[in-house]
Amino acid sequence: MKYTNPTVLSVFTGRCRELVIDSKGAALAITLAFVMPVYLLVIGIYGIGEIVRNKIELQNAADAAAYSASVVQADYLSRIATVNKAMAWTYVDLQKRSLDLAMAVFSEYVFIQFQKDFNMVRQKNSPCHRHTPGVHYNCGTDILVLDPLLLLLGTGAGLPEVAREFNGQGFLTRFLLAQIVFTTIAEAQGKGAVVNTPKVLKYSYSIVKMMSKMNSLREEYPKKVRETARQIAVANMVECKDDYIINIRVGDSKPAFLTMAGTEENEKTFISFADPTLKDFSPKKVFGPGTDDWIVRKSPVGFWRVYKQTETHLYAKWDWFWTRWVHIWLPPPFPDQHMPPFFPGGGYGHKHPEYHGYDSFFPLIKRDLPIGLVVPPAIPLTLLPTFFGSSGSITVAIARKTSNPFSVYSWTGRSLTASSILSAFNPGVAGGNRPEYMCAIASARAGYKLHDDDKEKKLKSADYNLGYTVASGKEAWNLVETDWDGVMLPVKHAWDLCMGAGHAQTFTVSTGGNILKEIMLDKKGWVDAKGKKVEAKNLPDWEKLKPPAGLIKDGDKDGKLQWDKLRDYLGH
Repeated sequence: MKYTNPTVLSVFTGRCRELVIDSKGAALAITLAFVMPVYLLVIGIYGIGEIVRNKIELQNAADAAAYSASVVQADYLSRIATVNKAMAWTYVDLQKRSLDLAMAVFSEYVFIQFQKDFNMVRQKNSPCHRHTPGVHYNCGTDILVLDPLLLLLGTGAGLPEVAREFNGQGFLTRFLLAQIVFTTIAEAQGKGAVVNTPKVLKYSYSIVKMMSKMNSLREEYPKKVRETARQIAVANMVECKDDYIINIRVGDSKPAFLTMAGTEENEKTFISFADPTLKDFSPKKVFGPGTDDWIVRKSPVGFWRVYKQTETHLYAKWDWFWTRWVHIWLPPPFPDQHMPPFFPGGGYGHKHPEYHGYDSFFPLIKRDLPIGLVVPPAIPLTLLPTFFGSSGSITVAIARKTSNPFSVYSWTGRSLTASSILSAFNPGVAGGNRPEYMCAIASARAGYKLHDDDKEKKLKSADYNLGYTVASGKEAWNLVETDWDGVMLPVKHAWDLCMGAGHAQTFTVSTGGNILKEIMLDKKGWVDAKGKKVEAKNLPDWEKLKPPAGLIKDGDKDGKLQWDKLRDYLGH
């Protein structure tokens, strides 16, 4: 018998004939029946798993970028708050020292001027032998001094060394020689001109430097926040083999900051920045006597106190007169004669000089002299409620090209264009076989710590407030609280104004429109991994999305996506 080797085809056809006549081929049929569903299940799990993995990677990258950017934002706000506190402390101490310095300088100035006048009248009275202070000459306060009597009689009546007016004070303090004692004590106590002059100049310069630093921080932070978001996004997408694009939205910081107006209430708030434990933040209580009397606010923006002349503050007035008697030498036995000023060669003088605070500082400046020599006002920064809306929000969107997870087994590229079981995993959301984009979006903003009397509890707490509240005194937070940190935001509320504190925080009105529509349809803000702008023609056409029925407006025949509905579905 001749033996021939069976072929695969002959074996397969033989097994098929056996299925008809007996049960020997049943195992093959059952195997084929189960293998196909299991195969489909496996490839389905793998395909969906790959898509989910890509989505998780994409979302993690967006979250990391948004959060990191908000941490940088929080750092800048913390630094601005630190500068605000330092400026407030400097401003408070500057005003105190300025008051002391002004009084010390004026007292020394008045004493010098008084001594000049006193020496002048005494010299004018010489060489006459009739030079009794208060009678023949005087520098102080007139009691009975008339010009005709000075001329005819050569005498008057006055109190030497006692000013007529001196800062509205009483008799003893108007004794000018006492100013030596007062100024000496002031210098010993560190309240005099020697100690305070360099301090005032230093503090004034420091305020200028602090304002410059604070403004540079405000202008710099949006750029730093944006760059941080891009770098973190790229770093988290480094293992992504697909092309991707990034869109970063950082709110406009200009309408988010407010320079404090120079009102009394705002100045109290500013003073609380320096020491929130004070019971009374009124300037007069903190700075000392003279505040709001002869040192007044003079700036619509910020805080700038200037000197205001009054008749009872930094004001001195006195009287002086002198007479010159004529000494006539007669031959013996006639006695020498002393003739009053009307006699040829005699004379007299009488005046009432006045001196003011601005005379002792800068004689050319008669009004609005800034106390403490502060050239610009101290202008702290605070946040407006708009910061807790679109102005302060940070949103990062990352879109990556998606492909059929089984395209690695194809020679055709990213998608499987030929009809097959695997082509079911082609991303065709816009109706085509070209690669489509998968997008992830995340939002964040800096939040601040609320006041807590228990400092240890506050330090350990991880709760940061995202809502705008009105608080003053020790509960003040508006760019005086230095503990800020990044906080993730619900994307659908990223541009909604947040108000309240703690559990009462709530998102209210929208301040920026539909965040999804604005970002997804943006034709100018998308950049590639290198930061280069992507041309509009190369961007995905999100308008061609074919949404499910739930995201289509009722009765809309065009079937366009309703962005408002899609935004409301966002729970991230």
